[in-house]
Amino acid sequence: MNPQNSLLNQLLGSLPFHINLSSLMYAIVVDTIIYFATIWAIVYISHKYDAIHLRKPAILSYTILSLFFISILKFALLSLAFIGIIYLLSNLL
Repeated sequence: MNPQNSLLNQLLGSLPFHINLSSLMYAIVVDTIIYFATIWAIVYISHKYDAIHLRKPAILSYTILSLFFISILKFALLSLAFIGIIYLLSNLL
């Protein structure tokens, strides 16, 4: 039996809910899907309803540009958090 797996199972088994690394990755994928659905909804609403009375291409380009930088920051933070979790769990051996 791999001692790293048993330690990981003990640490994650002490939580009040069932979680493992595959469910963490699943949560990140679901979060990403929800995030891109939100981006699509913001772009769709700003393009369709033209809320601030600018030209539609201007709204669309500013929205996409700002969400692009936000998404880069979010993926960087998610990656660092996931790498940090793996690093901390591996160093507890």
